[in-house]
Amino acid sequence: MIKNINISKLKINALTSLALVYFFSNLMVRRRY
Repeated sequence: MIKNINISKLKINALTSLALVYFFSNLMVRRRY
C-alpha cells in the first residue's frame, strides 16, 4: 500500500510539473506574438 501511494504521488508530481511547463511555454509563445 505504501509503495502504491508513493507511486501515485510521483505520478501527480510529474503531471503537475508537466502542466506547469506547458502553461509557461504557452505564456512565452503568447508574449512572442
